[in-house]
Amino acid sequence: QLIWILPNAISSVLLNYYQETNKEHSVQLGLLYGSFSVYATFIAAIVLSCLYYYVIPLIYGNQFEQVFDLCLILFAGTIPFTIAIIVANLNSGIGFIRINLFATIFVFTIGIVLNIVLIPAYGLRGAAFGKLISYIAGTAFHLVVTGYLYKLPWWEFFKPTRLKDLLKANI
Repeated sequence: QLIWILPNAISSVLLNYYQETNKEHSVQLGLLYGSFSVYATFIAAIVLSCLYYYVIPLIYGNQFEQVFDLCLILFAGTIPFTIAIIVANLNSGIGFIRINLFATIFVFTIGIVLNIVLIPAYGLRGAAFGKLISYIAGTAFHLVVTGYLYKLPWWEFFKPTRLKDLLKANI
C-alpha cells in the first residue's frame, strides 16, 4: 500500500491545477508528473522490495516468505498504474469524469473475471496475477483514451523526467 502514496499525493495536488489552467497546460502537467511518478514509483518499488525481502521473514517468520514473491508481482502492475492515477485526475480536472467511470467499470469487470478464473486454479499467485493484469489493463485503457482525447502518444509517459523540468513546471 505504501507504493500508492506518491502518485496519489501528486495527483491530488495537480487536480487543483488542472481545474484552474487551460487544457493544454493541464495535459503537459499530467504528462510531466505522470512520467515522474512512474520512475519514482519504480525506485520506491526497488527499495521496498529489498526491505521486504529481509523484513517479512524477520517479523512474520519463514512461513510468510511467499509474500515477497506476491509483492513483486503486485509491484509490476502498480508501477505503470501510477499513470492511470495521474490521468484519472487529469480527466476529472478537465471535466471528463465519465471516462473515469468507464475505466473503473472496465478494470472491475476484468478483475472479477480474472479472480473467478485464476484464484481457484492458482490461489494467492492467481490473485496477484489477476491484479497485475487488471492494473495493466487499466493503464492501457487510460493510455488509449489519453492518446485519443489529448493527442498524446502513450510512450511519452515513459520518457524520463528531468528534475529541472519539474522545477520549471510552473505549479
